[in-house]
Amino acid sequence: MNKISYIKSFIVGFFMGTFDLIPGISGGTIAFISGIYMRFIESVKNINFKNCLLLIKDLICFNFKKFYQRSVSLEFDFLAFLTIGILTSLIFMSKIVLYLFNNYNFLFVSVMIGFIFFSISVIISHVKNKSLLNKCFFALGFLLALMLFLLDPKIFEINYVFIFWGGFFASFAMFLPGVSGSYVLVIIGLYEFMLNNLQNLSENLHYVFIFGLGVLLGIMFASRFIDFLFKKDKCKTLLFLAGLVVGSLIIPLNNLHSSFNLYSIENFLYFLICVIIGVVLMPLLGLIKNKILN
Repeated sequence: MNKISYIKSFIVGFFMGTFDLIPGISGGTIAFISGIYMRFIESVKNINFKNCLLLIKDLICFNFKKFYQRSVSLEFDFLAFLTIGILTSLIFMSKIVLYLFNNYNFLFVSVMIGFIFFSISVIISHVKNKSLLNKCFFALGFLLALMLFLLDPKIFEINYVFIFWGGFFASFAMFLPGVSGSYVLVIIGLYEFMLNNLQNLSENLHYVFIFGLGVLLGIMFASRFIDFLFKKDKCKTLLFLAGLVVGSLIIPLNNLHSSFNLYSIENFLYFLICVIIGVVLMPLLGLIKNKILN
């Protein structure tokens, strides 16, 4: 990879991290749209004990040329700059997202729902076989989302163990195109808690560290599991994810209705306009991103 490729990887990573903060569209969807999804999965899959041991051996022996060549062959250089972009956005964009979430909740969540609609269209567009059997997997994903809706976040006690597993499932979801990791955090009641921790990183580093360990484990497991599913049957996997995303719409819709009463004509019109903005904004952002990368 040359310097331009490293910059491109960083930019895509920054977009991925930014949208992972928003509970509506995942970094996996951004990777999917950018055309680097399978490359991302494969590079993460290359992180194993054997490869890490060989890289450490190269460093110990001061064989930096071989270390670099091995890193490039495993695409660790691509992954490193992608990760730096993700981490940069998580640190610098968390304050902006938290501000919007707290001060413009109705508008923010409505636009987020527009993002979700767009992510559904992206997933469906990649499904080549829409047979009745495959559509059953859409129904399964939809039913699972409805079951998640019945979960009450208040039943969970926020402690180190819960934060660790929250990181695991959030990072797992990050790899799924259409399913937002931050959305998982909303469901289990960890979203605002982790955003506040990121905003006050120096004071709450212990929470972020535990969460990060869970994220690391989730990444290692998710990359292998998703690679297996895509190779087994990509169409069924994507339709299941689409059903999961469609069913999960009930959560933000229910939260909006309970706070702002969507039966009100005025509120419903504002909601509809924001949803349309969200649907239109995503492809526009994609065009801007592609302009930067080309």
